[in-house]
Amino acid sequence: MQRFWSIATILAAVCLAAACSSVRSNIILNTSSPELFGDQIPRRIAILPFKSPIGHPHLGENVSDMFTTEMISVPGLSIVERSRLVNILKEQKLGLSGVVDMQTAQEVGKVLGVEGIIFGSIGEYGQKLTRGTFSVGMESTFSISLKLVMVKTGLVVWSASATGSSPKSKSELQSECISKVVADLKQKLKAKK
Repeated sequence: MQRFWSIATILAAVCLAAACSSVRSNIILNTSSPELFGDQIPRRIAILPFKSPIGHPHLGENVSDMFTTEMISVPGLSIVERSRLVNILKEQKLGLSGVVDMQTAQEVGKVLGVEGIIFGSIGEYGQKLTRGTFSVGMESTFSISLKLVMVKTGLVVWSASATGSSPKSKSELQSECISKVVADLKQKLKAKK
């Protein structure tokens, strides 16, 4: 009988280890490139602070910083530094929280001397209770929507949204969603070279 419990304990440990090692995030990426950059490819862009969801007032700024950090690795692309962006917005009396529509984004882009502006919003951020057949757990949720607007024309040349859920932490899921969105934009920029 003791041998039975030893084998059962080992099997349970192996199953638990296998389940933990295969934790995956479920991320759905939707993208659109209606104008596919036309004849121009933006080489100098500004990334505005993203709109935060209710209850998380600084999340938009944090996520836009993470997005900017990932975008810095795109070859041939220069990004306006965040402190310069904030100073210019203050000089022009434009609040960071109000920069979510295309017209304002275009105005900011002209002042900054950039070809493209990326702006977006965080739709969902949190955790929810999940129930499985044999377990109860927590699942992180995150969604983000972004647009790249050409300053000269005001056209949206790329948009993307990523929605994810995962038993991983909120910050891990957030990072995975951002990586997927950045990978898509990198690929589209590379294809237009």
